[in-house]
Amino acid sequence: MRQFRKFSIGKAVEKIKKPWSPVELASANGQKLIVAIFEGEYKWHSHGHDELFIVQEGSVIIETGHGNVMLREGEGFVVPKGIRHKPRSEHAVVLIMSA
Repeated sequence: MRQFRKFSIGKAVEKIKKPWSPVELASANGQKLIVAIFEGEYKWHSHGHDELFIVQEGSVIIETGHGNVMLREGEGFVVPKGIRHKPRSEHAVVLIMSA
């Protein structure tokens, strides 16, 4: 039987030592739910799965070849699998993501 497990986004964020170093919150349906701090620019990349972004604190721009998406606190966006994208932010932003 699977165990019940409660998680805290705030406590997970406290464990993050540097930007772009995600911490796993939970897993469900074959996907991991992670929290990360983004600051600055990440490289262009794509995935073999959809990638979910939900902004917990701050704001981030997700650049794609199909246009840019600005996300603010409480907003989310799904980058479809195979789409090249590059997140960037001027200040530290806390994101919840699927992986």
